[in-house]
Parts: sequence; structure tokens; C-alpha cells
Amino acid sequence: MSWIYDAHIHLSDPEYKSDIDMILNYMDLLKIKACCVSMDIETSNETMALYEKSKNVLPFIGIHPEMAQKSSEPVYELIEKNNEIISGIGEIGLDRTYINSEDEWEIQKNVFSKQLSLAEKFNKPIVTFIDTPGAFPGLEAEERGQGEAIARNIYEMMRLKVELRKSEAALH
Repeated sequence: MSWIYDAHIHLSDPEYKSDIDMILNYMDLLKIKACCVSMDIETSNETMALYEKSKNVLPFIGIHPEMAQKSSEPVYELIEKNNEIISGIGEIGLDRTYINSEDEWEIQKNVFSKQLSLAEKFNKPIVTFIDTPGAFPGLEAEERGQGEAIARNIYEMMRLKVELRKSEAALH
């Protein structure tokens, strides 16, 4: 039986806590591996703990745009310390929905850029957050700066020097 890969799940969310042992058991039985993304230091530590319980958990450590105003150094240190263990960096990105000033926008951009640099340094894939309802090309989305956020995401990612790989499925 082939493995199934879930490319984006927040198994560290409290909603899963009471059922996590059952979820991990079923992942093994059903041959599911999951890219488990994080949002901040708390969920990053929880994701690492889940990896210790099951190697079917592929830890993606990072700072979600919603959490970019919190202290980011502990997450960067966790990535540095566990760079050989983690599967990727995420969930990261840019989204003006979560800011109240241009200073907060600058912080969010700096956090995003630093995480992209870490992904490049350790040759790790990323999982990005893009507010797809905001990607609708209407006036409301433009007023929220979604077009700029998406364009900046793409621009920053294009500057990375990383190897591009085809998925195994695409090769067959």
C-alpha cells in the first residue's frame, strides 16, 4: 500500500488533543504521513512532541502571520536546533488582516523574510499562508492589501536559492 501525504494540518490545535493518540494510530494503520504546521512557539513545541510520538508526523515549524507580533526568536532557535529533524518551515506568510499599523506590517515582513532565509539555509520546503478569500480581485481585498501581500510572498520566494524538485508521483 502506498503512503498518503497530508500537505497541511494543524495537529497541535487543542481540538485534536483528546483524540490525538487515536489519530496517530489511524495515521499508521492507513499509511498517512502529515505535514504538521505550526503557528508560534507553543504550537511548534507541541508539533515536535507529536513527532516524538509518531514519525508519521512531519514537523513544519514556523510563525503564522497572525502570530508575527509575538516573540519570534524562540521559534528561530527551535528551527536552528532541530534543522536535521524538521521537515519544513511553516505555516508562514504575509497577511494584512492581522495588522493594525505599518509598524506591525514591517514586523510581519521581517518575520516572513527571516523564515524564508532559514528555509533556504537548511534547504527546507515551506508551507505558506495566503488569505484566499482576500485574493478575490475586489475593492475590499485591495483595501485590505491582499494583492500586495500575495505579490510580496511570491517576490520573496523567487529570491530564494533552493533546489526545485518534482514530486515522486509526477515522475511516474
